[in-house]
Amino acid sequence: MRPVRVALFVGATLLTGPASWVFAQTATDAYYPFLIARHLEAEGDNQGAQQALERAVAADPRSAEVRAELAGFFLRRENWDGADRVAREALAIDDSNSEAHRVLGMLYAVRSEDRGRTVTRAQVTGYVRQAIDHLEKVVENPSGLTDINLQYTLGRLYLRAGQADKAIASLSRVVGENQIGRAHV
Repeated sequence: MRPVRVALFVGATLLTGPASWVFAQTATDAYYPFLIARHLEAEGDNQGAQQALERAVAADPRSAEVRAELAGFFLRRENWDGADRVAREALAIDDSNSEAHRVLGMLYAVRSEDRGRTVTRAQVTGYVRQAIDHLEKVVENPSGLTDINLQYTLGRLYLRAGQADKAIASLSRVVGENQIGRAHV
């Protein structure tokens, strides 16, 4: 029954515009605003996407996955504080949430680079360590192993941490995925 509801909802949304979905949503269903957020972000409506994701969080406050999606949205918008806060909220609900770990890992990787900010060597070392800790939790699952951006970032972090063997393994996966990608072109 759920696939039929989703198909009807998506069809109605495309025909009548994004505002009409509000009336089709039930109070406990976070899936509709989650889908709408994806659509709105793809259309460039970042404010609408954020509002939809916030409605999804409100509709299912115990969902680590919806919070992790909102954290990822904040990360893509360079809202570092929002990404950090919401990813931590997701991990408080589910400590194994891969997306929340990815967001925090990428966030700490960005923070470890002194991009016009004054960052002490101790802070950089801490950020690198935290980024590695979070990203290693992501590569424990199959999708993390094939995420080239994540593997590249992790390889760079390993180099900065003086872990050459791990850097070589991670960067070798990047090269391997690139060769696989070229074979399919």
